[in-house]
Amino acid sequence: MNCHLTLASGVRLHGISPEMVFAAEVVREAFEEFGATECVVMRGINGQHFGITTPHSAGHALDFKTGTL
Repeated sequence: MNCHLTLASGVRLHGISPEMVFAAEVVREAFEEFGATECVVMRGINGQHFGITTPHSAGHALDFKTGTL
């Protein structure tokens, strides 16, 4: 079974760190091991929590979801 990595509408990745590119693949593989068929990046550098600066704005965090587990 293949788990596909996709981006939610409006997600921006320009400026994420190289480590986060690697992390996205690790998360996708973990989802796949549990039987997920989708891995969706919900927030990239556009993610803000409670209006404060977070690792998202610096390119050091991504939020993921799957609807298939």
